[in-house]
Amino acid sequence: MSQIQINFYEDAITVPTPENFAKFKEVVAVKFYLDPVDVNELIINFSHGSNKMSVQNEVEYVKALAQYLLNRYDKKVVLKFELEVSEKSRLFQNELMNSRVNFLNKKEQEDKELAEKQEKLRQEILEKERLLKEILLKEREKEEMMKLEKEKSEKERLERERIQLELAEKVKLAEKARLEKEKEKKDIEELKSSVTSSVIEAINKNIEALREQMVNKAISETSKAIEKSIVQKGCEKKNETVHRGYSCNLCGVYPIIGNRYRCTTCYDYDLCDVCETKAGDSHAHPLIKFRSSAIVPVIRPVRNMPENCNPFKKFHGNNKFWQFNNNNNNQIYENVCKELKVSFDLSKFRDMDIIAALAKFNGDVDKALESLFN
Repeated sequence: MSQIQINFYEDAITVPTPENFAKFKEVVAVKFYLDPVDVNELIINFSHGSNKMSVQNEVEYVKALAQYLLNRYDKKVVLKFELEVSEKSRLFQNELMNSRVNFLNKKEQEDKELAEKQEKLRQEILEKERLLKEILLKEREKEEMMKLEKEKSEKERLERERIQLELAEKVKLAEKARLEKEKEKKDIEELKSSVTSSVIEAINKNIEALREQMVNKAISETSKAIEKSIVQKGCEKKNETVHRGYSCNLCGVYPIIGNRYRCTTCYDYDLCDVCETKAGDSHAHPLIKFRSSAIVPVIRPVRNMPENCNPFKKFHGNNKFWQFNNNNNNQIYENVCKELKVSFDLSKFRDMDIIAALAKFNGDVDKALESLFN
């Protein structure tokens, strides 16, 4: 016999078996927080299997333990003591009601603490979800940046390979020219040995002049090709302007990087460099080229265009983007001034200032607008 079970209404405890009835009451007083006087007034019932009896003194307590010893080999039988409060006891009249109130207050406090813990846990979960979203957003932005850098490096690699191929082709051509010159020199030396000294001298002069002319021509053509390539590369690298707030109406790229082309007739119609090269000639209306994003015009749809105002024509042969077909430039500049005032917010500029800017840049609308706004 090592332990017994004591039940006090809903509360139940399992303790080592007390030696006597006095210690049993001490255990009850300590475990259930009762006054010893109130313990003496309790109704104590003993149950062991189907055997039940009341225990109110030392003799009855010893009998109860003896009943357990008789069936100690039956593991299904448990020694239990049931505690009840007498209706005439002080505990029933005073302390029981107070203890129930305390129990309810304690339960309410525990429920409140549990609700606070649940709310705190919910807030922690929301905070972790927010941090997780921020981390995922940063990772996504990082992946996009890496993708853009990878595409840029790939373009640079292809450009380097193209330049290397061009250089290799030029070296090959130079080597071919050198071999031809050596063959020509060899033929000339053979010719020299077969003619007189006077003829050789005349031939040498003609050959030297011809060689100098060929060299100068080759140098001139090579220099022009190199300058053109350098200018094109410089323009491509230099013009990386970001036109924020504008997207291409064909490919949908946003924002437009590089040159931006604005239609003078269609409302809010812009093209990027690539789409202008592919489909610019097929567009029905003139386009204005913006090299920088410093100019932010107020665009409105073109209304009541003058019948004789058709000044724009795209020209790819030189640095001027706009060229005029009419020899009467003053009349054209006046028409262009009217068109620009319809398409852009130029209310703070006089007509003569706009016409003067167009005349200064020989009809280049892009440069004229940039000079006005700067």
